[in-house]
Amino acid sequence: MPKKVLLVDTNFSSRPIYDAILNMGYEVHVVGGNPDDALAKTAEHYWELDYSNVDKLKELVGREGFDFIVPGCTDRSYTSCVMVSEERFPGIESLDNDQTINLKHKYRALGKTLGLEFPRLYTAELDESDFPVIVKPVDSFSGKGITIVDHSSMLDDAINFAKAVSPTGRYIVEEYVDGQLYSHSAFIKNRSVNADFIVKEDSSINPFAVDTSSLCSQFESSLLQTLRSSIESIAKKLGLLDGLVHTQFILKDGCVCLIEMTRRCPGDLYSQLIELQTGFPYVENYIRPFLGLALDTAPSTDIQRYIVRHTLSSNDEIIYNGVRFLQPITLSRWVPLRVTGDVVLPSPYGRVGVSFIDCHNEAATQEIYRQLMGRALYVLY
Repeated sequence: MPKKVLLVDTNFSSRPIYDAILNMGYEVHVVGGNPDDALAKTAEHYWELDYSNVDKLKELVGREGFDFIVPGCTDRSYTSCVMVSEERFPGIESLDNDQTINLKHKYRALGKTLGLEFPRLYTAELDESDFPVIVKPVDSFSGKGITIVDHSSMLDDAINFAKAVSPTGRYIVEEYVDGQLYSHSAFIKNRSVNADFIVKEDSSINPFAVDTSSLCSQFESSLLQTLRSSIESIAKKLGLLDGLVHTQFILKDGCVCLIEMTRRCPGDLYSQLIELQTGFPYVENYIRPFLGLALDTAPSTDIQRYIVRHTLSSNDEIIYNGVRFLQPITLSRWVPLRVTGDVVLPSPYGRVGVSFIDCHNEAATQEIYRQLMGRALYVLY
């Protein structure tokens, strides 16, 4: 009998995770509260349950006798796995580590202890010279509840907004760092970086919700070493387990400023951007530690491809009828999230689909990227 695995997420972004576990010979079950989610509709074994209800999730895990549990592509899925596991299942961090990484104020405090470059965190009354600042919920995602504040008169409204979005009603006020956003996706083994990737990330509509990204084939070696050293110092301090460490950072004036870190798989099919362009088995290496297996970060195949990932969304609420492209493009992959007649909410609450655009070379990649950022490649109607 194959061993039973529970994938804690039914969102479309977890489909590659589901397929990879299945292809490795396991019996895969999925759990999530929305029966209309992609995996809820297609997985052979689906449990309709809100996995944020940890008591119910524990009951399911105990009753069904799962051998392994695997987090999906949401912070909540990882935290629920942590609380259910209680360090019994492989690859799942402790509750203390999960909170230190995922709660922004604790992550900032860790960075200060280690002497790493983070935005300045304000804990006392601000002077006008401190502005602009950014106000964030400590525990939200997808850019929700975030406000850039230019003047003290706007601060109370921004704080109330962040508190309303936060599940725990908590927020931080920190220095606003204006630079280029990147992500550093690294697989650590024995608390050292074993394989990693740098991805440029941008927002064409909502400034706090990434919708356009491309892999950086060239990145300054000294900056990359700074990133690796930062991740390894955190890994050693917390005693992190082998597996994925995904970090967002801002590059400004040649300096790396760390913003967020997570141990779950990033969403909107980020994994497929890496796999399509490099051939590196990103998803398999993500899931292997949760199955009690060692990482297999052998050198990637020599694939020469240039891919831009773009999530199609709208600045306004629309009734979706289709997409009209303003010039010919080559779609390597298209994952629709809406059908004709659906109401699509403004970003970051609504999305039409995720595209992977194949480009001929680096120059073509930059041109497609520029057009996407200028909202000049397509129109939704």
